[in-house]
Amino acid sequence: MDRTSRPTSDLDASIQGSRIDFGPGSSPAFVSIAPASARERRVALSVAVLSLLAFAAAVPFVRVPLQQVPAFIPAYEAALIIEDLITAALLFGLCGS
Repeated sequence: MDRTSRPTSDLDASIQGSRIDFGPGSSPAFVSIAPASARERRVALSVAVLSLLAFAAAVPFVRVPLQQVPAFIPAYEAALIIEDLITAALLFGLCGS
């Protein structure tokens, strides 16, 4: 169906771009295109404010050197490898079907 033709059925009329209309009170097909509610905006704003406050609280300690931990880099790399393996397994499972 091209965009200039009229819908030939109820199903054709319910499909609008990337949004599928399942009737009254339906939600968008993807969460990424759903509009944020007032509650979600408040939560996002409060998380941003808390992050800024934590950053501001850490500013006085910017010149204090941290203790060296020789095992930090190997532990961090091991966590990255495990994360990459989990991501690869999920992607292979998704695309392999």
